[in-house]
Amino acid sequence: MYENEPGVGDGEFVNVLVGVPNWVGTHHVGASTIQAQNATADETVRIIESYLRTGGVENCVNFAKVTPATYELIIRHYDRVGVLTRILTDLRESKINVHEVHNVIFEGANAAVAHIQIDSYPPKEALERISSRKTEIISVRSVKLQQA
Repeated sequence: MYENEPGVGDGEFVNVLVGVPNWVGTHHVGASTIQAQNATADETVRIIESYLRTGGVENCVNFAKVTPATYELIIRHYDRVGVLTRILTDLRESKINVHEVHNVIFEGANAAVAHIQIDSYPPKEALERISSRKTEIISVRSVKLQQA
């Protein structure tokens, strides 16, 4: 919306930008054309398809550049239903906040590795509880993160 833009379609619009060479502006509903709506729909479908293919969210503007995460758990595990849920439950019960989870499944190996960024070092009991599930967990390692 431009300063002094009229609130109705028949008002006069005067703005210093109008005289700038090679400048084109639209009113605040300039995106309400059929072409703009089609382009928005096409882009939305493209982004969703990309997410389904890659798991990445394109054009996201509000990812945290720095989080309060101080540790990362690196947990190699078998790719089975409920494994990550039990790990996250163990962290929740230890009052540890999870800031980011990235889980990569290895093709054909039936195994995966979860990188879980957390805000504090887990108690020994929580790590032992996670590690003790030998039918689910291959290894557990923690790494202190560099602070920005």
